[in-house]
Amino acid sequence: MATRSIPSSRPRMAAPDRKPLYLLGPEAREVRARPTSLWIRGANAAVNLPLSRLERIVSGGRVRWDSEAICRCLEHGIPITWVTDDHQVAGTVYPPRHQGSLLHDALQMYLQRCEWQILHENWIAHRRMEVLLTWRGRMRAAGREVSASGFEQLQRDYVRHNRLPLLFVDESHAWCHNLVCRHLHMEGLEPVYWDFGGEAMNLATDLADLFWAEMNLCCGTLPAEVEEGAEAVLMFESWAARHEVRIHHHLGDLKRHVQVENHS
Repeated sequence: MATRSIPSSRPRMAAPDRKPLYLLGPEAREVRARPTSLWIRGANAAVNLPLSRLERIVSGGRVRWDSEAICRCLEHGIPITWVTDDHQVAGTVYPPRHQGSLLHDALQMYLQRCEWQILHENWIAHRRMEVLLTWRGRMRAAGREVSASGFEQLQRDYVRHNRLPLLFVDESHAWCHNLVCRHLHMEGLEPVYWDFGGEAMNLATDLADLFWAEMNLCCGTLPAEVEEGAEAVLMFESWAARHEVRIHHHLGDLKRHVQVENHS
């Protein structure tokens, strides 16, 4: 006798969101692999974190990683960014790119042009200007007009020379880099592209610079009230969750720029 299943009236539970993991600070830690999780031991306790719940990882230099744990992270599409004691990006382990991307192919063609570095520098300056205009628009909407002289000074310092006052914690740039790497992986893109002469286009660094600049401008005086450590991480993640669409805006404009130049 033929049978058919009866759909359940119980609503299907959505998969829990993936979360970033920060392993920072002076405490020494050890990370090992378990079949479906990472086992992390600190000075006073040990925890198991399911790999399916992790989005990306920022690790300090005092964390001792088991090689199998790194492999498990890559298998689950989790990039790991290591940060030095002076808050610089030491490097990122990046999962293999599995999906195709039109922008990936277009960038490889773009890098065949002998003048690509000049074109790319001009595009970066264009996006810096767009960052300033977006920030000024937000300030106006909040009733805080930016003076003409102050805006002109920012143009000279930031658009031309990539200089901004540091308002947030030093390590925030590394956090931006880690977030950007996650987005690039989702878009089927590499963090670094190379031309035939061995010169690199550091796409992850370029986008992290733009995202960090916007966050740094938007923070205003809040960082003065925030201590370093977990409180700063929470503030960064809260801001990033509301504004990470800006990474897609930059990528969309890069795609437009590359396509125009490839067909010029």
